[in-house]
Amino acid sequence: MPLTHASPLAQRGLSIATALASLLGWHALANLLDAIPDSNDDFNLF
Repeated sequence: MPLTHASPLAQRGLSIATALASLLGWHALANLLDAIPDSNDDFNLF
């Protein structure tokens, strides 16, 4: 008989994994945005 519903333990694990991935994603996005220069003076093109 195939399993049609995830067990509570599997659901909790998926929730924790999703939350952790979300936090890591936001942290990576913040790092990327911090790397962008604040003004054109930082590019030293002119």
